[in-house]
Amino acid sequence: MTLAENAELRAQFPADDSSNRIVQMLRIWFGVDWRSLLAFRIGLGLLLIWDAASRLRDASAFYSSAGVLPRGLWLQEFSSRYPICLNLACDDVWFQYALLTVLIVSGLFITIGYRTTVSFAVAFILLGSLHTRNPQVLSLGDSLLRLLLFWSIFIPWGWVQSHTHTPRRETDDSFSDDAGAATLSPAVLALVLQVAGMYLITAIMKTGEAWHNGQALYYALHLDHMNYPWSKQLLNYPQLLQFLTTSTMVLEYSAPFLLLGLPFPRASRTIAVVLLIALHLGIIATIRIGIFPWVNLIALLPFVPGRVWQMCPATSWFSTPIKQFAKRFRSETTPIVVDRSRPASVLGIGPLALKQGAVLFFSFYVTWWNLSTLSPRYVMPASWRTVGTTLRLDQKWSMYAPDPSDFDGWYVMVATQADGRQFDPLQNGRAVVWDKPDDVGGMFDNFRWRKFMMKLVSRGNPKSLRASYADYFVRQWNRQATPTDQIQSLEIHFIVERTQPENQTTLRPRLIYRWTATSALKEFK
Repeated sequence: MTLAENAELRAQFPADDSSNRIVQMLRIWFGVDWRSLLAFRIGLGLLLIWDAASRLRDASAFYSSAGVLPRGLWLQEFSSRYPICLNLACDDVWFQYALLTVLIVSGLFITIGYRTTVSFAVAFILLGSLHTRNPQVLSLGDSLLRLLLFWSIFIPWGWVQSHTHTPRRETDDSFSDDAGAATLSPAVLALVLQVAGMYLITAIMKTGEAWHNGQALYYALHLDHMNYPWSKQLLNYPQLLQFLTTSTMVLEYSAPFLLLGLPFPRASRTIAVVLLIALHLGIIATIRIGIFPWVNLIALLPFVPGRVWQMCPATSWFSTPIKQFAKRFRSETTPIVVDRSRPASVLGIGPLALKQGAVLFFSFYVTWWNLSTLSPRYVMPASWRTVGTTLRLDQKWSMYAPDPSDFDGWYVMVATQADGRQFDPLQNGRAVVWDKPDDVGGMFDNFRWRKFMMKLVSRGNPKSLRASYADYFVRQWNRQATPTDQIQSLEIHFIVERTQPENQTTLRPRLIYRWTATSALKEFK
């Protein structure tokens, strides 16, 4: 452990902390239990490993010059929005694999608690660059994961490490169960406010009529490209959907205050965590939404009160192996020295002061950014927005806001061969069928491909991506096809389905791009 980390650790134990009831009460209200932070760190590391590993399969398609977004097209469409992207240093697929491998290793180090702060910093930089390389495959879950990594850089992990090394002594103080095992640092508070604020902003942005008349989930469940086939069974229970819609609004408005411990610290946080876990498990069961609910479940771990860990005997399997594993790293770290003789100086300009100053600055910055997404009165100047887009602190929590979209549909491709035969390559070469598939969401390989394909037909997205995707798709098909099965021309159609009240829909076919052998995007290579 470095001297800076030792100083940060000592700052957690001021000389009169054992007798200062005000500090103890603040830790009860706003502190985070070390076991909750430990579970959060492990969960975040495992999720990062899974997320990076799942991208390996599509690294060539999404992040290299041979994919759907070549370097030239990225520079044309996105360079003005995102000034820096490490993944563009080399556009070859091997370089993307290398960066993803480093990201996986960082996630492993985070999980086991090795060089935690550095590992979080490396993971944040690499993940932010990866998100910048192809914004068309991102969801709100990606934004939240990125921000959780950012705030984790500043958390005093040495303090958590000290608890894994040394069992806490029991005292007779009624505050010791929560206050003695909780930390109250600027970074932890920023993390708590980030998560709580996300739920509040999500609720405020739901200004549409569907959320206030109980019809929001009705429209959400009609988005077949996102939902599982069995999700539509819930449409047979309109009163239940109205109740769930209203309950979701009430929960999202109340959850931030409950997560902050109002009015009762332990009970309020426990209630909020239980209800929000139920909400996200419901989302997982009905909606193909990628990592979003999983990141939210990890983000709730810091809010678990210490009493929950004490009341659950099963947690011994969780903390004991971690303590044993941490002992192996004692030889690689400086012994932890907690000096209780004097409080750490907050006036000196050292690593700790700089870290806390950075947390304070970015806390105000992120608050300003979120306010700018709610009202034009708080709009951020372009020069300041560049800071957020460069560091990838940008965020917008518009989950089904202001209303769930009524825009849905499915793709139909008409490929023509040299002999004039036509087929649909999306359906593995079968005859062209215009009818709605039984499982629209199943047409996509994964949720990132679904995100990319739906953005191709969304307003405000570059239409040049349609040509780039068509060129990529034909190249991939022709590379594997026999000479007689080569695609000579391709039409990409999207059948727009608009949801109407009382389970009614309207259909309108749209030709979004026509590709021919002479229209390959050589200018983007």
